[in-house]
Amino acid sequence: MSQSDEIENVPAGGPADLDEVTPFAEQIIEYPSYDKASVAACTWVDNGQVTGKPQPNPKDLVLYPSKLGPNKGRIVGLGVKKPSGVIEDLVRIDTDDSGKGIHFNAKYRKNTSNKLAAVIKPTVDLTPARRNQLYSEYLKALENRSAEFIWTWWSTGQAPA
Repeated sequence: MSQSDEIENVPAGGPADLDEVTPFAEQIIEYPSYDKASVAACTWVDNGQVTGKPQPNPKDLVLYPSKLGPNKGRIVGLGVKKPSGVIEDLVRIDTDDSGKGIHFNAKYRKNTSNKLAAVIKPTVDLTPARRNQLYSEYLKALENRSAEFIWTWWSTGQAPA
């Protein structure tokens, strides 16, 4: 392909017409396990994509509690504290009955409208009762853990010793 062909094939607005990107669009990718999904989610936080490796623990991460539902107040992930004092989630574990099962929600640190749902595939077909039980077990494992511990666990797929 010649240089002129490349220029002719560029869509209006340039290579990435950002006006057409939906701010709440979420990329959904399925993973075979909790650890693979957590690593992908942490990689997304740092890179805005699932390729590459997550960076070492960002020191500005804080624990993120659930804001809604029966798990309100329980730690479900990690976020950053805004100057207003509000904690914005960057990576958290979630569950729903609409096709994603148990999954990690992740936002790219440099553009938080760039989002990922890293679905733990085996949880999609669980009964709602079994999925909620497993989700509760996942949340229990986060209790009394530091942000650094959770980041290390999720970003490597292995809980620190």
